[in-house]
Amino acid sequence: MKSTFCGLWLLLAASVSCMAQEPESPTSFEVNFDSLFANFSDGTIVVTVYSRYNASGAACDIDSGKVRILFPGGFGGMPDFENPQDQNFQEKYKVEFWSQGCVRMGVDDDEEGYNWAVFEYLDEKYGEGWRDEIRPDAIGL
Repeated sequence: MKSTFCGLWLLLAASVSCMAQEPESPTSFEVNFDSLFANFSDGTIVVTVYSRYNASGAACDIDSGKVRILFPGGFGGMPDFENPQDQNFQEKYKVEFWSQGCVRMGVDDDEEGYNWAVFEYLDEKYGEGWRDEIRPDAIGL
């Protein structure tokens, strides 16, 4: 079971662009897969997920050209980003509107910090005019 599960994690990690570290021991390994940490010890599996939605995650997304702007969503419904205004904004400023819904991923989730880093990037790249065009419910705006 352990080797199958470990092999599955390694296959999954290899199938996406991510950075993986070599195993520290036969029963533990760390994979930066949106920062997933799994530890196999004493027959127990401990998985800790670190969010990509914080200031350092925003810096990585900006560097990779996959910039998101985060919006609320959840039990009350998800925002509709398919309207022409939102589509035009996303194309013009090369960003993707995104909502995690009611699920938050990770112990260090900081959507506001993520968006603040993105907002600073947009200010530097495009000036502050984009702020007049974006929908008002962006987290941290």
